[in-house]
Amino acid sequence: MKYLADALRLAMEERGLSETDLARETNLRALSIYSALSGREDCNVSTLLMLAERLGMELILVPRGAGVSIKPEGAGGAGTEKNTAG
Repeated sequence: MKYLADALRLAMEERGLSETDLARETNLRALSIYSALSGREDCNVSTLLMLAERLGMELILVPRGAGVSIKPEGAGGAGTEKNTAG
């Protein structure tokens, strides 16, 4: 959850939005947004999807071992990286 929360928070900050802005624009409760962005608590998948959509992101599920690592910009990577160590 921490990884997802960090990616969402980074996207929020890059767009100059606050948690209050996201609550107003997504019709989510402020507590739901705080929980999702804190990374300390589990949150609903629907909350993650709504936040991701508003922030211009999408949640992607891939099979384990697919060989792709996706990191948010600014988190030590420059986006999508192929894992060549099969």
